[in-house]
Amino acid sequence: MPIKIVKDYYIKRKAKLMKNFTIYTNDLRKLLTGMFDDDKIDKILTHMNEEFEKLIPIIPYIGGAKNLFTSTLIHNIYFLAIFRVLENVGVTYREIGEFYYEFSDDHHRLRKESMEKIGRDPAQFPFEKEYKNLVKFFTRNSQKRNFPYDWVIDFVEGDGISFEYGLDISECGVYKTFKELGAEKYVPLICMNRIREANIFGFGLYRTQTLATGAPTCDYRYTKKLKTPQKITEEEVTYFKEKKICLVCKGNIEGFNNYICPKCEVLYCENCARTLIDLENTCWACESPLDKSKPSKPFKRKEDEITIKKNSQKKRK
Repeated sequence: MPIKIVKDYYIKRKAKLMKNFTIYTNDLRKLLTGMFDDDKIDKILTHMNEEFEKLIPIIPYIGGAKNLFTSTLIHNIYFLAIFRVLENVGVTYREIGEFYYEFSDDHHRLRKESMEKIGRDPAQFPFEKEYKNLVKFFTRNSQKRNFPYDWVIDFVEGDGISFEYGLDISECGVYKTFKELGAEKYVPLICMNRIREANIFGFGLYRTQTLATGAPTCDYRYTKKLKTPQKITEEEVTYFKEKKICLVCKGNIEGFNNYICPKCEVLYCENCARTLIDLENTCWACESPLDKSKPSKPFKRKEDEITIKKNSQKKRK
């Protein structure tokens, strides 16, 4: 029996989608305070709602409520609208990433608190039998490839030592959709959200490659024994250099698919290096220009931003 593509699925749900997105944008207000004045924030939030409204008719149908990943796709389209507006008002790629992570981290902490209130251990939820069975069901179903913009995932049984189980994602709905919309540069930021969730919840999660950097799969591995670090330390930078791991996407770098910072010699994969050079041209480790022939927009660290706010209270216009 052929699978039916419901072309107006999201359009029929536009009112609810816009209502949910408005809740998101209202939560963003506190993060925008200090970056912009109140009038500018109002305009930015209005533009974000307008941008999301434009995206609703072109969100690809992947099965609606019957597909677990429909909510994942919608959630990330929310952020695509947010990212586009932030970039349009002069926020750099690095700042967009920090903004996104701060917002997402707050969301993960609220989820963690909700779990703890009902006696559920956030560090164990990925390993609960019911959750694992649900994951297995959707990974098996993804093999049918019913919808062109859906995920295709293989479930990988672990040995209980190096990892409990894994997910090999050969097709990602977010990556395919963002690429179609010319926004694939944001996918590495979104991919890191899973790692940050693991850090806050207290379970281990690691990977060696991602689709966003040209690899054939995203190979996520869940483990009870590893606690993923939230911030990159000097020791980790040294480790990334030795193991040839990209500082941005954390994917392995092979052959000639690499770029070395001319000052600190930290490694980037070719895709991440090109994205950083085009957007801000600043090394994430030493903040020096990656390409000396182009202008650089160094990222302003949070502690510096606090000092500036205290001394001058200057905001973007």
